[in-house]
Amino acid sequence: MLRLLVLLLPVPLAAAPSLALSLSVDLSGLLNPQITADAQGNLIVAGMVSDCSRPVVNPISSCGGYWIAKLDPTGATILFATYIGSPVQPGRPRGAVLESVRADLAGNIVILSTASQTSLPAVNAMQSAVNGQSNLHLAKLAADGSGFLYATYLGSSGSDFAYSLALDGSGAAYVTVFTRSFDFPGAPQFTYEQNLLLKFSTDGQRLIYISVFTPQVPAGSLRVDASGSAQASYPYEIFQFSPDGSSSRRIPLPQWVTTHSPLAFLTGDGGFWVAGTASDSLLPVTPDAVQSSDMRVPYLRIQQGQANPAMQPMTGYGIDGFAVDPIERFRIYAATTTGLFKSEDNGSTWSQLYPSAVQSVLMDPFDQNTLYIVAGTLIPNGMFLRSQDRGQTWARFAAELTDVGYYGHSIAADPQTPGKLYIAGGPFYHSEDGGGHWSGGWGGSWGAILPPQITDGSGELGDQALVVTADPSVAGRVYVLSQTSCIGFCPIELTLARSDDGGASFTLLKNAFHPQIDPSTGDVFAPNLPAGQLTVFRGGNFDVPEVLVSPGKIVSMAFDPQNPGTLYVALDTGDIYSSGDGGRSFQYLATLPTPAANLAVGDGGVIHASQSAHATDGFAFRFDGLGNVIYGTYLGGGQTTVRAAAIAPNGHFFLAGSTGAGLPIVNAIQPLFGGAQDGFLAEFDASGALVSSTYLGGSGSEEINSITVLPDGSVLATGASASPDFVSQASAIGAGSTMIWRIVP
Repeated sequence: MLRLLVLLLPVPLAAAPSLALSLSVDLSGLLNPQITADAQGNLIVAGMVSDCSRPVVNPISSCGGYWIAKLDPTGATILFATYIGSPVQPGRPRGAVLESVRADLAGNIVILSTASQTSLPAVNAMQSAVNGQSNLHLAKLAADGSGFLYATYLGSSGSDFAYSLALDGSGAAYVTVFTRSFDFPGAPQFTYEQNLLLKFSTDGQRLIYISVFTPQVPAGSLRVDASGSAQASYPYEIFQFSPDGSSSRRIPLPQWVTTHSPLAFLTGDGGFWVAGTASDSLLPVTPDAVQSSDMRVPYLRIQQGQANPAMQPMTGYGIDGFAVDPIERFRIYAATTTGLFKSEDNGSTWSQLYPSAVQSVLMDPFDQNTLYIVAGTLIPNGMFLRSQDRGQTWARFAAELTDVGYYGHSIAADPQTPGKLYIAGGPFYHSEDGGGHWSGGWGGSWGAILPPQITDGSGELGDQALVVTADPSVAGRVYVLSQTSCIGFCPIELTLARSDDGGASFTLLKNAFHPQIDPSTGDVFAPNLPAGQLTVFRGGNFDVPEVLVSPGKIVSMAFDPQNPGTLYVALDTGDIYSSGDGGRSFQYLATLPTPAANLAVGDGGVIHASQSAHATDGFAFRFDGLGNVIYGTYLGGGQTTVRAAAIAPNGHFFLAGSTGAGLPIVNAIQPLFGGAQDGFLAEFDASGALVSSTYLGGSGSEEINSITVLPDGSVLATGASASPDFVSQASAIGAGSTMIWRIVP
């Protein structure tokens, strides 16, 4: 059963958009494919080809290096399809690279290329052939595909590379070029390598201006506003050019923005929008943000099937373990990447006890005031600390065990024997006096029961104790899960050994697993043994395994000692199940956004769950003309990537990409998450209010990779789909994984 987490926000007074087109397109055989639309809504598809097997309709050429087609607004009819340029010769380098395709208001199609050979048409040309190693090529194809209105090369005797293309309302082309020469036609004197903005006349017969500018990187995006001012956006800055090209203004982006590979757009009031993707970042969102932080928290409190974050949460991106006070079970401790936290109210609020990373926490089963932690993040630099005042002060202990930690740290206490402690982390140690003295080490009693050598003699065994688990129901019984490897080419294997005398001697068990033990019954559970199942050894009797029907692949377990036989399992799907009969039957309880790596049961059956709080979310920020943030927000559900953005003439800002569940939803076309990954589209008004946001996807994976705001205010989105159940129609040029969507406001 699919269960979804959907955040529904208050809906502003705006009409919900509608999906006017969902088209599946076959782009197989097209290199660097380009998709756009003209003002009449007709779809334009172009790309480079290596052969001439694609269909032609009313062509000007039946074979060439490029293929371009115009389809009607439904995609069901080919208005024309033609090849242009010289065919690619087998074994020969391609003579031109397609860079960009745009349509003017009359429906004419402008095509920008970088050409290294004279392989593209020259019609009413300013320059009829390549001059140098490579030049730009700019062509305007008539709206009906009947021929070229102009087609020209332009460049220097060196190397020129075309990057981006934009058109103004008259159909004049603006092009950014990176040149390596001193003699680019019409350009002023400049140093050897330079970036140029070129404006061509509407008929392509002359250059209106050339402007020199210096972005930190050559590749960027280009747009032209209603006044004829060109705007070139780059990862570190935006350049705004006067309508006559005589001057330019550089707007640097804030440093924190540049670290996220932003998409940037100028606004009509001299400010700008930026959008991008951030992982585990603290961005300066504003109080009116749609989403003030990433959607994930490391801790969730589950009560009566409802999973909620704490009212006063802990910080950090991960919880490594819990410890529950066995006497006053409302007191919970959590070891996290940012310290040790304590709750005195069964997980509702948390306070920090230790200020830096803690790998694990153990509470002395005989003394509520005594805590043990493994502090530190780097192996082998973790250290053992003890507090005898519930975490107010700490002192180091077991400092003499300098060889512990190369394979992690694990610490346990025998609930039946005061002072009995165990440590594993490469070697295995045990103490009878609360850590005052230690016995064991490398190759100790647990290692002695392992064979000394691989049977074929290929190498000696090395035994690293990874995890130690004390059986709470039997005094002196302890399990050690170890990794058995060797020097040489031989398999790495896990082994499980049990001691019934406090670690003095061990018996090797048949199966290796991390034992989960019910403290009330002594039942030992082996999750995913066999694969996808759950095996239990009742009362710790390994001679009589009982294979249970597991609800799925288990990632963690916990037991309720106040209710013998009650256990909880967390699955890799994020689902939580409960059993009241020792695992013989399970009932669905809740679903978390991500799988719970750790579970613990507090007072009254309240479940404490940890999940990865690593989050990737989109963001959108609006700046004024002075570079101050006037609106900023996250947008996503923890698995969101912004891949495209655009700004409309009315100042509305769009962003799109791919997302998991949890996207904030407003005026949605598709309000429910479809499957593994959906495409998404969001629209903000000029003030930052979220006007609409929607999923687009089926049970598989979808993504949106580019968006264009068309003259009628609709949005053309292109991307990919891998869902057999996502509703779409096949285009006249065939169906494939590429999708074209048109969203109408």
